[in-house]
Amino acid sequence: RVNPNYHFYDPELENGRNNIQVLEHNISVSDFALYSTRELLAYYKHLNPNCSFFPNYLDIQERYTFKDRFDWKPKAKEQGCNVNEDSILIGFFGSNSHVADLDEILEPIIQLLRENDNVFLGLICEYDMALHLCMRNHKVPSNKLVYFDCLSYIDYPYKLTCFDIALAPLRNTIFNRCRTPLKLCEYG
Repeated sequence: RVNPNYHFYDPELENGRNNIQVLEHNISVSDFALYSTRELLAYYKHLNPNCSFFPNYLDIQERYTFKDRFDWKPKAKEQGCNVNEDSILIGFFGSNSHVADLDEILEPIIQLLRENDNVFLGLICEYDMALHLCMRNHKVPSNKLVYFDCLSYIDYPYKLTCFDIALAPLRNTIFNRCRTPLKLCEYG
């Protein structure tokens, strides 16, 4: 329900029920249905037996074959952080759907950053989230924040390996109840 597009498929709204019917009709008359998750396939398979599951990055072997950790320190130095071999990175990754989740725990994280010269916050997210939430709203010092671009599904799981401590703040919302196991799998 927290997804901004939820109303398009909200079964409590007439428009939502109509859209679900259109979706189910399209699946049933299609030559083939390709699903992005096993859960979707299991839920809709009865509508069209000609279907398959397209594995996402959590299902591919490459995700588990990292020989070493992603080295975050050159990026941190490039961004003005004074890191050394003993530096610790507390990390978070997520889309703008998780801004409020991170917002819930940023104050104690900022206190840790201020009290420990060798602790840094790393973010893998949209750039506007990093800027707005951390720097403007919470005043995270720029020399304690390391931002990582996310280029592909293959790229960012490798970048997650640089986190010494990974943050998974998930408020108790309908959206997050679906995300919790996936978030932990991604960090794993």
